[in-house]
Amino acid sequence: MSKNSVFVLIWVLLLSEHFRLYSSNELCSFTKTKFKCICGFRVQPYTPFPVHTADCTNIGLTDFPKDTQLPNIEDLDVSFNKISILNHDDNNFLNFVLRSLNLSFNKIVYVFQDFFINTPNLSILDLSHNEIVYFPNSNVFRGLGNLTVLNLSFNKLSTLPEDIFTPLTNLEELDLRYNYLGATLMNSNDFFQLTMGFPRNISTLKLDGVGLTSLAYGYFNEGHHLKYLSLSDNPLSEIPSISFTIEHLDLSGTHIAIISGKYLPYPSLKVLKLNRLKRLEEIEHYAFFNLKVLEELHLSDSKSLRSFTDLAFGVLSENTELPLKRIHFARTGMKTLNSTYLNLFGTMEYVDLQHNPWDCNCDILWLQQLNGSLNRDDNIRCLTPRNLRSKRIMHLSDKDMPDCFYGENKIQKTLIGIFAILVGLLMLFILYLLYLGPFHQGHRGVGPGSPYQSTSIKLDPSEGEDTSR
Repeated sequence: MSKNSVFVLIWVLLLSEHFRLYSSNELCSFTKTKFKCICGFRVQPYTPFPVHTADCTNIGLTDFPKDTQLPNIEDLDVSFNKISILNHDDNNFLNFVLRSLNLSFNKIVYVFQDFFINTPNLSILDLSHNEIVYFPNSNVFRGLGNLTVLNLSFNKLSTLPEDIFTPLTNLEELDLRYNYLGATLMNSNDFFQLTMGFPRNISTLKLDGVGLTSLAYGYFNEGHHLKYLSLSDNPLSEIPSISFTIEHLDLSGTHIAIISGKYLPYPSLKVLKLNRLKRLEEIEHYAFFNLKVLEELHLSDSKSLRSFTDLAFGVLSENTELPLKRIHFARTGMKTLNSTYLNLFGTMEYVDLQHNPWDCNCDILWLQQLNGSLNRDDNIRCLTPRNLRSKRIMHLSDKDMPDCFYGENKIQKTLIGIFAILVGLLMLFILYLLYLGPFHQGHRGVGPGSPYQSTSIKLDPSEGEDTSR
């Protein structure tokens, strides 16, 4: 039997199962209505077998579906419902084959221990945007040894039981954003030594808005697999020390006032986000010099930042090559930007300079050479001087700034005029030397008394004849 025939047979079997489900008394149906899900199949990347899915979003569920209502579902989405408690009983066990479960945007306040005990294949669990205040004990996630992604963001957690994450031996991504966990997470000088049992193989960690005020030096250094770290909206005043494996770092909305290169020694960092730094006033020389593979830099919405040093990346020249592809400098307090960035910005894919209070003098006109990479150049406008306020920088011309457009031409014309005069004087001098000077070889006039005056000699014929003979 050919490969194509096998796939056709598989699809026929799946479709027959699909219609069987629709014809039954279960939650699956052709159209999604109240208390009815849409069930189907989705082709999973890198595998020839489709995944059996159930879309139960926003259908008014108040209890978690029973296993008998959604048999053999691998991908279950019950978000945007009214489920308040995750409890299990003899009639309500999760499906053994379940791989992905989305419970976000419900009303969940409590999760019973061992609720997920019968889902050993679960890989992705989303409990975000609920009202969970605490977990009863460390057995809540027992049995989830294959879980790789756990999202607990936007809940009301203030404490976590000891060893609650210990069963999650394969966890790679943990999202704890916007809970009240600051005091709990600062109980140790090492994140991976906290009693909650965070796995050391975590590669993505999101701790935005949890109330971290300060972190001990080397707090994340033991995260040797950590590549993505987000600490935005925490009242941190310094860039924390992180493992050199970090590739994505978000410190937006913190209290950092100075960006210094000594706090950014990360050779693997590709994305750095420093948006919404209300206290940021200075970016030191060579601040980003050590970020040798940086591709994306965000510095938007920092109103106290008045300038951007021309040495932020070190000395730039026409031959300087940086991997930077995208830069975001929108809505800051910057009034000008040094033209040394012309070559760098000109090679980038995306440059965002919108809504800055630009001072439109001759030094800003180099931006007109960045038409290809500038994002929304219609929002790059002058604030000063008053006569140019709200003018688009890309449309400034000689009528707006005559001194800038003609000043250089006037200098060139003056130099050309001076050169022409010098050339003319030189030509006159050469002519003088040739026709009137000492090198002249033509007829010379002889005046009276001149030693060159010719003498007339008259001969008498008689005197010229010899008569003695």
